[in-house]
Amino acid sequence: MTNSKRIFRAPGRIDSAVSRESAFLMNNLLFAALAFVVLLGTVFPLVAEAVRGSRLSVGEPYFDRMTTPIGIALLFLMAAAPALPWRATSGEVLRGRFLVPAWIGGALKIKPILTLEEEITPVERVRTRARSLERLRDYARQRHESGADGWVVQHIQDEETASSLADDCREIFGCEPVFVSEIGAVLGAHVGPGLLGVGSVPTTLIS
Repeated sequence: MTNSKRIFRAPGRIDSAVSRESAFLMNNLLFAALAFVVLLGTVFPLVAEAVRGSRLSVGEPYFDRMTTPIGIALLFLMAAAPALPWRATSGEVLRGRFLVPAWIGGALKIKPILTLEEEITPVERVRTRARSLERLRDYARQRHESGADGWVVQHIQDEETASSLADDCREIFGCEPVFVSEIGAVLGAHVGPGLLGVGSVPTTLIS
């Protein structure tokens, strides 16, 4: 009787830049870059204070500016990587897997409506930007009727539309917002530019 042992070795190379392996590699590199950005923003003020004796502060603008592009790229890879084939691919395969879904989504202009409480929950999908804004106004009216008059408007890279929505909410709630602001990079990485949100709580909870 003889014992045989098979040794499996990976080829150690990526056959195509447009493949699932390549997307996973890029995903790991982006996570490494994100970790470095956070490390730099955390450690640099301490090092500067120890070396120069002056206290520096690295705040939210640094993290928003540095992490938002990385987060958007990660969001894209989260959607694209599972659709890519292993190893090499062809233009025909890519068109079939990306072009048609992208065209359908663009033609229908589908916008998801979400609620954020203990978790992000899909409510419905609407087909146009105007319809999504009207749905947000309806939601604001429902919150006002329920007594939640401490309201906010938040957005991601859409200050003009957020300002217009805030004007509508002033008429609905009859008071000024607690704040109107841009959402930070952590949530922004999951939803991307163009997001608009309305939130409200009873004023007794924030007074």
